[in-house]
Amino acid sequence: MSELTVIRCSSLPAWNDCPRRIAAREMLRPEIEAAGYRLWPEKTGVGAAIGSAVDAGATLMLRAKSATYVVAIAEAVEHAIAEFRGGIAGGCEYDKSATPNAQIAEMQISRMVEVYALQVLPKVEPESVQRELTADVGGGFVLSGHWDVREVSGRLRDTKTGQDVYPAGPQFGGYALLGLAHGLPVTAAVVDYIERVSLKKPQPAAVEIEYDVGQCIKEAARTIKRIKQQVNEWRQTKDIESISSNPYSQFCTNRMCPARNTDFCRSWK
Repeated sequence: MSELTVIRCSSLPAWNDCPRRIAAREMLRPEIEAAGYRLWPEKTGVGAAIGSAVDAGATLMLRAKSATYVVAIAEAVEHAIAEFRGGIAGGCEYDKSATPNAQIAEMQISRMVEVYALQVLPKVEPESVQRELTADVGGGFVLSGHWDVREVSGRLRDTKTGQDVYPAGPQFGGYALLGLAHGLPVTAAVVDYIERVSLKKPQPAAVEIEYDVGQCIKEAARTIKRIKQQVNEWRQTKDIESISSNPYSQFCTNRMCPARNTDFCRSWK
């Protein structure tokens, strides 16, 4: 392939869960379809849309703090809800248990942004916000990512939302590798987790989850190596088994995976 293949830091943990799902969703989708496989259309889930919205509200406040001015919580909430509405403009799949419709989603966004403003933002000393970096990782592959915020101490903070929190070690490791490539060392890494719960329940407080940066770098480097190996084999053979699958994944569902129940994945049964 003459074009560079982009490996996104945010995709590294999910690749470890099911490479074939990530290949079909983003990394290799045009190539897979060009090879004659029909994949299901992308679907916007309410959890992802809410996560992007809360992240947008947090980013607005972080950039303001970095520039030494203050954004009111109401303004950050308004910004986050606008992001949400834009994200679901093409349709959205809701969660019957916690978020059955857009109105409830917006109320959840409001209180989650408030949690960030009151519990997380005061602790953060931003050095850079949503900085996008790339680095050549060899063989026609490029690592790409943008961290939520790097503090003046060199610590990374990443905001996660949802009904559960999933391991982010390889993602942080990817960011740390990018930082090293650009003279921006990462000294520590923290996930700020804000749980999405039914409005019938009180909004839980934000939780800090710390990561070992050295271990994260090892995980990221190993994952990048596996990605390159499997992608290169797929390109040489067009054998779907060259990209491994994980039918035991909790995300092996028609809603979450565009390859499930297609000729590109026969492992899901």
